[in-house]
Amino acid sequence: MGFPKSQLIVEEETLLRRQLRLLLEAGASEILVSVNPEFPESTPGDFPARVVPDRIRDSGPLAGMEALLRASKAPWVLIVAVDLPRLTIGFFQELLHQRTPTTGVVPVLGGRLEPLCAVYPRQAADLATKFLEERRLEATALASIGIQEGWLRPWTVPESAREQLTNWNNPWDLQQGGQAQS
Repeated sequence: MGFPKSQLIVEEETLLRRQLRLLLEAGASEILVSVNPEFPESTPGDFPARVVPDRIRDSGPLAGMEALLRASKAPWVLIVAVDLPRLTIGFFQELLHQRTPTTGVVPVLGGRLEPLCAVYPRQAADLATKFLEERRLEATALASIGIQEGWLRPWTVPESAREQLTNWNNPWDLQQGGQAQS
């Protein structure tokens, strides 16, 4: 993008502010924000969020997931990527409803796991650390193992909710809505 995705604007607020607001409105008891220590970022001052730097550099989203899972006090952690501008409180509620007392949940869209908007048990941090140490950086692999081991379950997202998992990775994705401001 040329600047942090968290600063992209959708519906007159940054993506970071939007995700924090939705999480609060959905009833999150603890809000943590993963940041790359090379590009530290603060959270908007009116949100009760704690910034958690990635422990392992240059390791992509898995490093953020690992840091959040390690820092959380809750037994279950809803991991949400900042670049999902179409998420709604209803989607969070349905995702959380899909969790069972013993398993987290990872959405499946078009046959693909969506590990960056999923509910993980805090104990998944140990496996994430192992993956990072082995330089296995795919978040999808972590979710796949979770399904195989039974601590995650897949949830096929209904077609009517497909746009909820739209993400912004490139400047041309902004044409779908929102505008970039750095």
